[in-house]
Amino acid sequence: MNKLSRRQFLIGASLGIAAGTALHFAAPMTPSQHRIAAADAPVRSWAAADAPLIARASQGQTAFEVDRIETVSGAWIAVADSAGSIIGWSPAGAWRLSKT
Repeated sequence: MNKLSRRQFLIGASLGIAAGTALHFAAPMTPSQHRIAAADAPVRSWAAADAPLIARASQGQTAFEVDRIETVSGAWIAVADSAGSIIGWSPAGAWRLSKT
């Protein structure tokens, strides 16, 4: 994985701010399958409890974790389908690692 220099990061951040877009500089992760651990888990548009609800995952449903962030309110995971397309964000505590 190539590292960004401080200069490259600042140029990218400046361009993103000027364009009005959010930047995401997370390291790429290998997707890992997760199975729901709670009775249900909300999937939201972004990693916040007040973000719009996109879906609810039920007991036994599986998804792929493609990104993870730590916030003041706890950890959130980016939930993706089997093709790797992000569906939304969900509290990490609602999921557990699946063996399948």
